[in-house]
Amino acid sequence: MPKLHTRVLLLRARPDHRFFCSEGSQTSAPVSAVYGDICPPGHYCEIGSAVPTPCPVGSWRPDSGGKGTDDCMPCPGGQFQDQKGQSECKPCPPGFHCINLTRGFMGVSTPLVCPKGFYCPNETESGNPVPCPKGTYSDSLGLISAEQCLVCPMGHFCGSDGLSEPSGPCAPGFLCFVQATVPNPTDNSTGTLCPPGAYCLLGTRAGECSAGYYCDWGSSSPEQSLCPPGFYCPIGTNKPLACTTGTYSSVMGNSHQENCEPCPLGYYCQGEAVAEPLPCLPGHFCPTGTSQDTQFPCPPGTMQPQSGTASIDECLQCPAGMFCARHGLSEPTGRCQDGFHCPSGATSPNGTGNVIGSTGNSMCPPGHYCPTGIGSPLPCPTGTFSSSPGLSGAEQCQSCPSGYFCEQTAMVYPSEAALCDAGYVCINGSRSARPVDGLQGYICPSGHSCPIGTPLEVPCEPGTYSSAPGAVHCLSCPAGTMCPSPGTQEPSPCPMGHFCPVGTAEAVPCPVGTLGQVTRAQSEGACVPCPTGLYCSSPGTSQPQGQCQQGYFCQAGSPNPAPLNTTGYLRNGPCPQGHFCPSGTLMPLPCPAGSIRNLTGGYSIESCLPCPAGHYCASEGLDAPTGPCAAGFYCPVDFSSTTPHAFLCPKGYYCPLGSTLALPCPTGQYQPNPGSDNCIPCRPGYYCEEAIIGDPRPCPPHYYCPAATMVPQPCPNGTYTPLEVGGLQEERECLPCPPGKFCKAGQVKGLCAAGFLCISGSSEFTPQATFLLNRDQCEWGAQCAGLCPAGFYCPVGIEEPLSCPANTIRETPGASTIHDCLPCPPRHWCQEGDPIPRMCPPGYYCDGIVDYESEGRPGPRECPLFTYRPMSGAGSKGDCLTCPPGTFCNSTGLTDFSSFLCPPGHWCSGTGFPVTCPAGTMRAQAGAAAVSQCEPCPPGTFCPHPRTMGQPNTAGIPCRASYECPAGSVTETPCRAGSYCRPQTGDPTPCPAGYYCPEGSRTYSSPQQV
Repeated sequence: MPKLHTRVLLLRARPDHRFFCSEGSQTSAPVSAVYGDICPPGHYCEIGSAVPTPCPVGSWRPDSGGKGTDDCMPCPGGQFQDQKGQSECKPCPPGFHCINLTRGFMGVSTPLVCPKGFYCPNETESGNPVPCPKGTYSDSLGLISAEQCLVCPMGHFCGSDGLSEPSGPCAPGFLCFVQATVPNPTDNSTGTLCPPGAYCLLGTRAGECSAGYYCDWGSSSPEQSLCPPGFYCPIGTNKPLACTTGTYSSVMGNSHQENCEPCPLGYYCQGEAVAEPLPCLPGHFCPTGTSQDTQFPCPPGTMQPQSGTASIDECLQCPAGMFCARHGLSEPTGRCQDGFHCPSGATSPNGTGNVIGSTGNSMCPPGHYCPTGIGSPLPCPTGTFSSSPGLSGAEQCQSCPSGYFCEQTAMVYPSEAALCDAGYVCINGSRSARPVDGLQGYICPSGHSCPIGTPLEVPCEPGTYSSAPGAVHCLSCPAGTMCPSPGTQEPSPCPMGHFCPVGTAEAVPCPVGTLGQVTRAQSEGACVPCPTGLYCSSPGTSQPQGQCQQGYFCQAGSPNPAPLNTTGYLRNGPCPQGHFCPSGTLMPLPCPAGSIRNLTGGYSIESCLPCPAGHYCASEGLDAPTGPCAAGFYCPVDFSSTTPHAFLCPKGYYCPLGSTLALPCPTGQYQPNPGSDNCIPCRPGYYCEEAIIGDPRPCPPHYYCPAATMVPQPCPNGTYTPLEVGGLQEERECLPCPPGKFCKAGQVKGLCAAGFLCISGSSEFTPQATFLLNRDQCEWGAQCAGLCPAGFYCPVGIEEPLSCPANTIRETPGASTIHDCLPCPPRHWCQEGDPIPRMCPPGYYCDGIVDYESEGRPGPRECPLFTYRPMSGAGSKGDCLTCPPGTFCNSTGLTDFSSFLCPPGHWCSGTGFPVTCPAGTMRAQAGAAAVSQCEPCPPGTFCPHPRTMGQPNTAGIPCRASYECPAGSVTETPCRAGSYCRPQTGDPTPCPAGYYCPEGSRTYSSPQQV
């Protein structure tokens, strides 16, 4: 008993917050409703509560077990509660709003009427009043829908939401219909600009536009725009009306068409809306009301150069010599055509009827001429005539015929002319029978004869002459003189070299080989022979033609400059070999020693040629060399050697027999001694320059010299020699260019460029050859160099390529820095130095994202927990497949989920950790995919909450005797009264008749139960 009392005190010391305990309660959490119960919905039960406390107005609690006022929740927006102890809130009625304006702990207990400018439907979850939209307003309380908001009236606008009255009147110049949202609407639905012809104030049409003014769209005044000149504006005008054509108005503000006046005399008003008349154009006249600038042109045959003409009477007749062919001329069309004459008023430059009111012909008559622009014909002058009409100038009048003269003007026929007098010449256009002015004619000149009526003087024939003017006949030329040309006035003396009988027209020449040395010779006996040493090749000469031609010698009486040998003269002819003959020589001269002449006809010492190169000429008059130049010596060109030892052959040269010059030792040979006729071959490792004097020189560094080298050969590009190494004898002694460098002309020129790899034998700063990475396979002469291979990068002068790090890639050759190694592309995996990206492996994803974790080189990332990837090529975490329900993928980087089944006693969604089957259920097998696959605990067993037991329910716990455990039991329940329960009882057995079974009976047959 004392122990029980202690237990009751302990229970009272630790009451349960969720319950209330009535008097006599034996537990802190009664559930029988006799001694208390769990705190009901709408209430809360603090520690030691005997009765539940109701939640205050404005709050609610839907669940049982409230512990304090904090468990009472304020009514949400749009709801209220005006009673205590409620498990739910009431919806706010239409026309009211339920907003917690105090922002306190409790919600709304009483709805508030909807304010002006708003409406409050009952379906708003927040409970806030809804503002009337733009274009509407509300001056009433308690609206329940937007349709109850009033549309904005005409002339006003409602520019914002939630208005209790319109925002104000519309702007001047605008019309506002209903529901306008701006003061200046233009949508043609809620409003528009004030229409043309009217003005608008306070959003309505105020009236018509005043007379003398016009109102366009959006006018706010009856006098919006003053009517401009050239227009008139009646009342209500939307745009000015133009004065009609032929009228004008120069003032503003016209209100009637009668204000437009007719165009005045001398002016025209073209088109509509004329404000100022324009003066009538030249060539036209303008009566009152003229409407076009060319309406009334002056007729053909007249013109008017001035503007402002009022009538046709002011048009002037076309002046004489001119014609006016068209209407409306301000000046004549042009001058009268040449060959015609035009009186005043002419309309054509050359036709009939060319004068106003006339039908006569105006062509110029015969015997006259009419130049351009003439009014009457002009007579042809004296010395001329004309039998043709239509002449245009005096120069077209024909000149009087030659041999005749014309002394009258306006002559028509040439038969009217008379013959010119004998002894005179009348040329064309003569006006006198004996003209002497030289223009119309002249007296017959000397050397000529002129009969009567001659049109041209007749020249005296050769062999005759006439020495005085006015002669009728010519005289014969006397002996010793000559008259060589027609028209001779005085005979000429017969020239030297010729002779002239009586009547000579041309002097007779002395024959070839003779000379005529006197004038006025009358016969051939006066000609003498040509002198010695000279030649006379032309007839009729008085002096020899010259000396005998060079290369020849001549005797007296020679007929030409190059005579042939004759029997009458010795040594007469071409100059012999070995000699030369200047012009006029009588004897050939010998060529000097050191020269030869192997042809005839030499004409000067320059004809003697120098002794041929490689030979010598020892005496005069030679036609061939004496002999060849001696071995070890040379006889040069143009030297004229007279001895076989002209020049000693120098060192470095050789001179065989008959040498014309010293020959340099050929390539790769040398000669250290003078006077030699051969050279010595150069030895390997040395070089012998052309014409070198002395011993061969050692082959310098960077070169090689095989046997008989004249010039050192540079080592091939891509090879080199050290600076101190020389004397190379063959090309393969040049070393391949070292790694990281390039070589030209046998020298190391520098480091290879970044982005290039020079293994061996590079000849370029940026080599382009293909190469082998294995330097052992690089042969001599091959250029093992080129672009840095793909998958690597090569700084300046690098000897070995550097691999691109793992998770980076370089697919093309030529990378120069590590920055040229690019991040591996998504969906791929890049290994160190591999230029080919591989597909991302199964169980991983490759997103290529650079982050802190990847250190700038993102690589494959393991698929996270609860995912797997059976295939390659994942490009993002999203490509990792979610493990299906019933699995627990508790490892990263999985390629398969079949070995990761959800453990017994749990169910797995596949996306998280296993969840224990809830109390009253169990799962004996692995792989449950949902809570529904947790089976109810079998009858006769119970399945407590896993947290109670600290382990999942993989099987039911057998129910003890005196307890019953129906299917899905969480705990053992005392066997119900009137029944008894043996071990693992699911459904209790009724107590047999004659027995009673209190609660918790395990049998019915105990003595106490009978």
